[in-house]
Amino acid sequence: MKLTLEGCRILIVEDEPLIALDIEATLADAGARILGPVHSEAAAMALVDAAVSDADGALKIDRAVLDVHLGDNTCEAVAARLTSLKVPFVFHSGFARDTEPFVARSAAPHLRKPASAEALIAALDNET
Repeated sequence: MKLTLEGCRILIVEDEPLIALDIEATLADAGARILGPVHSEAAAMALVDAAVSDADGALKIDRAVLDVHLGDNTCEAVAARLTSLKVPFVFHSGFARDTEPFVARSAAPHLRKPASAEALIAALDNET
Protein backbone atom coordinates (compact mmCIF):
# COMPACT_ATOMS: atom_id res chain seq x y z
CA MET A 1 0.00 0.00 0.00
CA LYS A 2 1.39 3.38 -0.99
CA LEU A 3 1.26 5.96 1.77
CA THR A 4 -0.11 9.34 0.87
CA LEU A 5 -0.26 12.75 2.42
CA GLU A 6 -2.73 14.02 -0.17
CA GLY A 7 -3.84 17.55 0.70
CA CYS A 8 -2.05 17.72 4.06
CA ARG A 9 -0.53 21.11 4.79
CA ILE A 10 2.93 20.35 6.15
CA LEU A 11 5.31 22.90 7.63
CA ILE A 12 9.00 22.20 6.99
CA VAL A 13 11.54 23.73 9.38
CA GLU A 14 15.06 22.89 8.18
CA ASP A 15 18.17 25.09 8.10
CA GLU A 16 20.12 23.06 5.51
CA PRO A 17 18.88 24.18 2.06
CA LEU A 18 19.56 20.92 0.23
CA ILE A 19 17.89 18.84 2.91
CA ALA A 20 14.94 21.24 2.95
CA LEU A 21 14.55 20.90 -0.82
CA ASP A 22 14.74 17.11 -0.57
CA ILE A 23 12.06 16.99 2.15
CA GLU A 24 9.90 19.40 0.16
CA ALA A 25 10.14 17.27 -3.00
CA THR A 26 9.48 14.05 -1.08
CA LEU A 27 6.37 15.40 0.63
CA ALA A 28 5.07 17.14 -2.50
CA ASP A 29 5.42 13.84 -4.40
CA ALA A 30 3.26 12.25 -1.67
CA GLY A 31 0.56 14.86 -2.32
CA ALA A 32 1.28 17.28 0.53
CA ARG A 33 0.89 21.02 0.33
CA ILE A 34 4.14 22.54 1.61
CA LEU A 35 4.46 25.46 4.01
CA GLY A 36 7.99 26.81 3.92
CA PRO A 37 10.53 25.50 4.10
CA VAL A 38 11.72 27.95 6.70
CA HIS A 39 15.23 28.02 8.08
CA SER A 40 14.92 29.55 11.55
CA GLU A 41 12.89 29.38 14.71
CA ALA A 42 11.69 32.97 14.21
CA ALA A 43 10.52 32.31 10.65
CA ALA A 44 8.75 29.13 11.74
CA MET A 45 6.98 30.89 14.61
CA ALA A 46 5.88 33.69 12.27
CA LEU A 47 4.46 31.15 9.83
CA VAL A 48 2.65 29.26 12.60
CA ASP A 49 1.24 32.50 14.00
CA ALA A 50 0.06 33.55 10.53
CA ALA A 51 -1.57 30.17 10.00
CA VAL A 52 -3.40 30.45 13.32
CA SER A 53 -4.55 34.04 12.91
CA ASP A 54 -6.26 33.45 9.59
CA ALA A 55 -9.49 35.43 9.21
CA ASP A 56 -11.74 32.35 9.37
CA GLY A 57 -10.03 31.08 12.53
CA ALA A 58 -9.15 27.69 11.00
CA LEU A 59 -5.69 26.29 11.59
CA LYS A 60 -3.80 26.07 8.31
CA ILE A 61 -1.14 23.53 9.36
CA ASP A 62 -1.88 19.81 9.52
CA ARG A 63 1.59 18.45 10.36
CA ALA A 64 5.23 19.54 10.55
CA VAL A 65 8.79 18.32 10.09
CA LEU A 66 11.20 19.96 12.54
CA ASP A 67 14.97 19.97 12.36
CA VAL A 68 16.05 20.03 15.99
CA HIS A 69 19.11 22.29 15.60
CA LEU A 70 18.62 25.49 13.62
CA GLY A 71 21.97 27.22 13.51
CA ASP A 72 22.60 28.53 17.05
CA ASN A 73 19.00 27.79 18.13
CA THR A 74 16.73 24.80 18.46
CA CYS A 75 13.13 24.21 17.40
CA GLU A 76 11.98 23.92 21.03
CA ALA A 77 9.62 26.92 20.91
CA VAL A 78 8.14 25.74 17.61
CA ALA A 79 7.59 22.24 18.99
CA ALA A 80 5.92 23.68 22.10
CA ARG A 81 3.65 25.92 20.02
CA LEU A 82 2.64 23.07 17.70
CA THR A 83 2.00 20.83 20.70
CA SER A 84 -0.27 23.48 22.25
CA LEU A 85 -2.16 23.68 18.94
CA LYS A 86 -2.36 19.86 18.74
CA VAL A 87 -0.49 19.82 15.42
CA PRO A 88 1.35 16.50 14.98
CA PHE A 89 5.02 16.76 14.02
CA VAL A 90 8.16 14.70 13.64
CA PHE A 91 11.67 15.63 14.65
CA HIS A 92 14.23 15.16 11.87
CA SER A 93 17.77 15.46 13.17
CA GLY A 94 21.31 14.26 12.73
CA PHE A 95 21.58 14.01 16.51
CA ALA A 96 20.36 11.27 18.82
CA ARG A 97 16.98 11.73 20.48
CA ASP A 98 18.55 12.23 23.93
CA THR A 99 20.77 15.10 22.74
CA GLU A 100 18.11 17.67 23.62
CA PRO A 101 15.92 17.19 26.73
CA PHE A 102 12.82 18.65 25.05
CA VAL A 103 13.11 16.08 22.25
CA ALA A 104 13.60 13.21 24.67
CA ARG A 105 10.50 14.30 26.65
CA SER A 106 8.34 14.58 23.55
CA ALA A 107 6.10 11.81 22.27
CA ALA A 108 6.75 13.01 18.70
CA PRO A 109 8.58 10.59 16.42
CA HIS A 110 12.30 11.19 15.94
CA LEU A 111 13.91 10.37 12.61
CA ARG A 112 17.67 10.40 12.19
CA LYS A 113 19.02 12.25 9.16
CA PRO A 114 19.07 11.23 6.47
CA ALA A 115 15.67 9.57 6.81
CA SER A 116 14.38 7.74 3.79
CA ALA A 117 11.40 9.12 1.92
CA GLU A 118 9.37 6.11 3.04
CA ALA A 119 10.24 6.61 6.71
CA LEU A 120 9.42 10.32 6.60
CA ILE A 121 6.08 9.79 4.85
CA ALA A 122 5.18 6.89 7.15
CA ALA A 123 5.96 8.93 10.28
CA LEU A 124 3.80 11.82 9.06
CA ASP A 125 1.05 9.50 7.84
CA ASN A 126 0.90 7.86 11.27
CA GLU A 127 0.47 11.24 12.95
CA THR A 128 -3.22 11.55 12.06
